[in-house]
Amino acid sequence: MARFQFRLEKVRKVKMLLEDRAKNTWAQSHNYVLQEQAKLEKLQVEKAAIIEFGYTQTDVTIRMAMYTYIGDIDKQIAVQQNQILQAIKEEEQAREAWVLARQEREVLDKLHEKALSMYTLNQLRVEQSQIDELANTSPKI
Repeated sequence: MARFQFRLEKVRKVKMLLEDRAKNTWAQSHNYVLQEQAKLEKLQVEKAAIIEFGYTQTDVTIRMAMYTYIGDIDKQIAVQQNQILQAIKEEEQAREAWVLARQEREVLDKLHEKALSMYTLNQLRVEQSQIDELANTSPKI
């Protein structure tokens, strides 16, 4: 009995590798988004701490420095929010690339399954034909 061999097996393996790469790229971009969001959260916590500290102070120079520092933190927060938006766009593109690569692999998987079932069906027909031939040619007692 001949062994099953899928003609597009090399293409299927390449598609699997491409899907894995796309998945890893998406995972990296997703982690980057999470890191950038953590940086934003850290800036917001720092701003809240400075505001809390500044309002407890009675010295005008400290309050003026606080307002200046809060202005700087607000600028950093705005920059960080823009970075997060850019990172989210990149993550979406990476996710779409991964979905497309997965769909291409799934098409080849379906072709593989169909070819395997056709091969199995054909092998069963050949086997049944051989059994029938043996039954017809063997002497009956």
